Amino acid sequence: MYNQYPYYSYNTMPYMPQYMQAQQTQNTMMSNFGNNTNIIYVNGIDDAKNRQQPTNSVYMYRDNEKQMIYEKTVDGKGQFEVKTYTLTATNAPQSTKPAEPIDLSPYAKKSDIEAIKGEIDGVKENLKKVILAGELAKLDKKAVKDNE
Repeated sequence: MYNQYPYYSYNTMPYMPQYMQAQQTQNTMMSNFGNNTNIIYVNGIDDAKNRQQPTNSVYMYRDNEKQMIYEKTVDGKGQFEVKTYTLTATNAPQSTKPAEPIDLSPYAKKSDIEAIKGEIDGVKENLKKVILAGELAKLDKKAVKDNE
């Protein structure tokens, strides 16, 4: 008689055809990409509290019966906290009011600023002339003293 169960050593796995391995890997990848949300539907806060989730994670649980969301946060020690939020539907605003025009009368116009700039430039030129005249006068007095 022969043994109807195949013999496997400790370090080998049963043979799985390569096409089955590829299909199994593909199914695992698809299941990871298919679920992009942490919102899970529950039946009340007790159901949310009893749900197991990994440490250092935050999950949102939506109540099937009430307009509530439960946020369950689990820390590194496995301790959890559940916060409750109420959902209320609101209508989007139909239209926004146009912005009120801004009163620019207290501000200077560009032409006013250019006129003031011209006046300042004129004062600068006059000041340079006065300073230059004062310097020349000092030089003249010094020259007169030197000549005496």
